[in-house]
Amino acid sequence: MFDGEWIIAAWVGRSLVALAFTSAIVAGISYFSGWKDLGRKAFYTHVASVFSVIALMFILFFGHRYEFQYIWKHLNNDMPMRFVLSAFWGGQEGGFLLWMFWHNILALFVIRAADKWESMVMTVLASIEAFLSMMLLGIYFGDFQLGLDPFLLIREAPENIGLPWTGMSNYLTNLPYFADGQGLNPLLQNYWMTIHPPTLFLGFAATSIPFAYAIAGLWEKDYRGWITPALPWAFFGVGILGTGILMGGAWAYEALSFGGFWAWDPVENSSLVPWLVLVAGAHLMLINKNKKKPTAIFSTIYLTLLSFLLVLYSTFLTKSGILGDTSVHSFVDSGILPQLLAYLLTFIALAHTLLLGTKERRVYHLLSTAVALLLLFVGEYALATLLFVIIQGTAAVMAFKNELAGSEEEDSILSREFWMFVGAILIMVSAIHVTFQTSLPVFNAFLKPFSGFFTSLGENLNTNFFKALAEHNFTPSKDLDKAYHLIQVPLATLIFIVLGVTQWLKYKKTDFKKAGKSLMKSFGASVIITGIIYLSYDFRSHELPRLALLFATTFATIANATYIKYVLKGAYDKWGSPLAHVGFALTIFGAVISTAQQQFISKNQIGDISSLNEELDNNSDLLLMKGDTLQMG
Repeated sequence: MFDGEWIIAAWVGRSLVALAFTSAIVAGISYFSGWKDLGRKAFYTHVASVFSVIALMFILFFGHRYEFQYIWKHLNNDMPMRFVLSAFWGGQEGGFLLWMFWHNILALFVIRAADKWESMVMTVLASIEAFLSMMLLGIYFGDFQLGLDPFLLIREAPENIGLPWTGMSNYLTNLPYFADGQGLNPLLQNYWMTIHPPTLFLGFAATSIPFAYAIAGLWEKDYRGWITPALPWAFFGVGILGTGILMGGAWAYEALSFGGFWAWDPVENSSLVPWLVLVAGAHLMLINKNKKKPTAIFSTIYLTLLSFLLVLYSTFLTKSGILGDTSVHSFVDSGILPQLLAYLLTFIALAHTLLLGTKERRVYHLLSTAVALLLLFVGEYALATLLFVIIQGTAAVMAFKNELAGSEEEDSILSREFWMFVGAILIMVSAIHVTFQTSLPVFNAFLKPFSGFFTSLGENLNTNFFKALAEHNFTPSKDLDKAYHLIQVPLATLIFIVLGVTQWLKYKKTDFKKAGKSLMKSFGASVIITGIIYLSYDFRSHELPRLALLFATTFATIANATYIKYVLKGAYDKWGSPLAHVGFALTIFGAVISTAQQQFISKNQIGDISSLNEELDNNSDLLLMKGDTLQMG
């Protein structure tokens, strides 16, 4: 017995987590087997267990129970209690619980709808919850760690086992060390930390609903029926996840930890890419909902699946510790990398297996995937991952060629659906480029086992390329213009031009005379406004692509605004898409304007600051001695 320790709370909390895990599995199996009533009861039990875990965690936070490691790490006596929410989801365990909270809320709405898709959709959602619950089990099998225990007592932490104080029954009352906690980083003690993570995690949770409906559609070989119930969820996810990303940018701008509102940090990118893919997928869903014959139905399904899979990939990147050297905003390795990887690979394999239509193909795919995963478990990480990616990619190509592409009709080049598809392609190219840059640390991990082979090739062929592969030390360039803007700015320019033109087109075919006249007026007004901006700012030659982007966002804004005024007029229920396009265009317009003209006002005045760190520059950074005052510029 240990004086003052809430050991019963630890037992209750762990039991609730175990119940949540077990009931999610029972719910998934029951729904899969067609036992809907039992599935519902099991899922309601799971929801109650998760909510009880969250409630118990808050009791521990408000009670300043520092015998629990999670509380001790994220709370202290000086921190205002208004930031207790921030402290709750400041660590990985709280992040998983927040994700589960929203996921359960959305799943309850799916159950309430009680449509024909419930059993299949809830099988998928319950499976997702089982994986998330597993992340909180905190059970050790030898050196293998299964999940993170939010109710871990500080004396039970692996780094503390065996220390003399862990055997003291009065360690809580006699050791000053446990009278206070570590607390949150001051940058996290901010109102944005209170509202940004829950918004972002609600967006992440929302991507799972269209994913589950798409899986159900593949399951039933009903390639279009799932779109109608999934479409509102897709645009809900677009709106909420987009809002969460904007909140993150506002927080970064205010806290200045990113050096501005957007710095293409891997953590920023990992939330942006799923949003981009969901935007593209939702627009393709909209096309197919409004057409009698399918258009790009494979792309519609695949992008919907991919948006959720990229959320899982984002989770893997930020929570596994693999980005520890390239982003100060990701978590360090906490021992759950294998679980995160299993979570990601399981749903990738599920999605690509169901993309294959025949039983024989699915069996072959599952066996091939099992071989790849077997290599993963025996330690051949690079080979296993490469093989897994090749197998899944092959399945996607086979599905595209043989299963879902046969019944499509050609669209007119002057139709709305044609240019919506073009826009979706441009967005996907943008997402692929950002993903490639963000994933460079992952590529390094894959290359590591082959370093000896690449070293030998580099020496024999005397090429720097193979030597660089042998060193496997690739990182995104610090020059954001070269790393991102060189590709992203032209892509964004094309996307906004398409966004302005497409709104004026009709489905199937458009009489371009009337639409063309309105678009030319928008074009002319955009040229005038861009000319005024050009004369007002000192744009240099390398910034001309940004000027083109300003023109494109201006054109998209005016074209969509005039569409609202002259076509929709008082039909407020149809304002959604053009109004969203106006908002998006204005957001990017403001981003470009705010970054178009930058100058450094600080210049170092004490010694050579570059001797402290090679990334520091005397012309842009300032060394300030404690207690001293200097003019910045």
